[in-house]
Amino acid sequence: DAFQERSLRDLLIEAIRYGDQPQVKAKLDRIIDAGVSHGLDEMLAERALHPEMFSALNLDEVRARMEKARERRLQPGYIAAFFLPALTRLGGRIRKRENGRYEITRVPARVIDTARRLNRWAPVAEQYERITFELARMHPDGLADAALIAPGHPLLHAVIEATIDDLGPTLKQGTVLVDRRTKQTDAPMLMFSVEQRIENTAADADTVSHHFDYPLLEHDGTVTVSAAPPYLDYDRPDSTETEAIADITGSDWARQNHEKIVRAWAYREGLQPRMDEIKTRLDIETARTRAQVKDRLLAEINHWDREHNRLEALERAGTIGRLRAETALARARQLDERLSHRLEQLDAATNLVAVPAVIRGAALVIPSALLTTDNEPEAQTFARQTEEVERRAVEAVLAAERALGREPVEMPRNNPGYDIQSTDKSGFVHYIEVKGRIVGSDTFTITTNEITFAQTQGDRHRLALVEVSTSGADHDQLRYVSDAFTHLEPSATTRSYNEVWRDYWERGGPPR
Repeated sequence: DAFQERSLRDLLIEAIRYGDQPQVKAKLDRIIDAGVSHGLDEMLAERALHPEMFSALNLDEVRARMEKARERRLQPGYIAAFFLPALTRLGGRIRKRENGRYEITRVPARVIDTARRLNRWAPVAEQYERITFELARMHPDGLADAALIAPGHPLLHAVIEATIDDLGPTLKQGTVLVDRRTKQTDAPMLMFSVEQRIENTAADADTVSHHFDYPLLEHDGTVTVSAAPPYLDYDRPDSTETEAIADITGSDWARQNHEKIVRAWAYREGLQPRMDEIKTRLDIETARTRAQVKDRLLAEINHWDREHNRLEALERAGTIGRLRAETALARARQLDERLSHRLEQLDAATNLVAVPAVIRGAALVIPSALLTTDNEPEAQTFARQTEEVERRAVEAVLAAERALGREPVEMPRNNPGYDIQSTDKSGFVHYIEVKGRIVGSDTFTITTNEITFAQTQGDRHRLALVEVSTSGADHDQLRYVSDAFTHLEPSATTRSYNEVWRDYWERGGPPR
């Protein structure tokens, strides 16, 4: 339907006959790309129950939701960061093989039993020749195929459940973490792991939305949340910090029960907007499906009603065929019952309920600056200079993004993963990590969280390097590096890397 000038049959015949020729393949690609791009909106409008549902405004909204989902989705790097140490902790043995690929030589019996308990129709093997967390590494040329460890794989599900069984009470009890980043807040925060689920009210209670957020609660009650999980950037306390931590954990604010605030935030900012979005989409899909079901089944019902009338007239005249009038009537009534049942199912599918948010874990996050006894003027001066350099670097990148015609938004100073989110004219979002250094600096620090987020965003991510000049902002220089960290493979035991500035600077180019 998307192709107007060439039939699909003609395209298939040409592809079979001449598809190996590069020029023909390129021609077919152009025809398909052009046909789909020009015909898709028209086809959607034709098939929509209400054409206004596919207005440009709604398409923009859909694109925005897709971009937000891209930012939030559970990415391969984060899955690997959990799975590798979790399987080892449970008694599994896993070895790194080719780049991004691993061999599991032993899956613990407990994990196998857990998988069987969760779903006996999806068994877990005792060994895996190769696994990977990236789709592109599943079937490399000349190498064994790898199982993709991703949401839905029974091995990942079993490892998650076994880990929760072991550590769930500890997570709920909470812990203390230290924020040692240069970009840290001025006061302690509480971090929560909040599970949110939306189900329909049908008998089988299908889950239509299930996700986790890691909100951070500040002293004034402000709640912030980021796409990248913040805990990857935090550290365990040192023994020298115990006394200062005890003073903070004993404060009135830290001892209060803040779960009510977090649950209210989860419903207001997470569950309710998401449920409204899903409900709107389901209403549209259900209305269209209802119309199609009614058209099809009513046509069949009318057909068998007509057949009943025709056969009944023949039988009255003494002509008895193989198909009896009563059979035709029974089929019409069966279809009528089927229509009623199907419409009831469709109505039930749009009845949603937000399951109360469940707090699975909590941690008190303390900035390292509150735990140090170093009050020397030199340390204060260094911190102030670092902040000035970072500010200059961010301003340079914001200006460069505006010059490119994009709309940049600076993230909060302690946002994990990236510093600037920039939207282009097509609605696509680009993520920028900004590193600013005084001219002549040798190294810069990049956190594991920043590396993982960059790798999962691919060509939508930029590392922006700014050489801050001592002669003033007019002399600052800026370069962008694409695919900056593809050569790094973060370890669960590594929190940050010190990278050579010049190596990345030479790989960079003008902002794009």
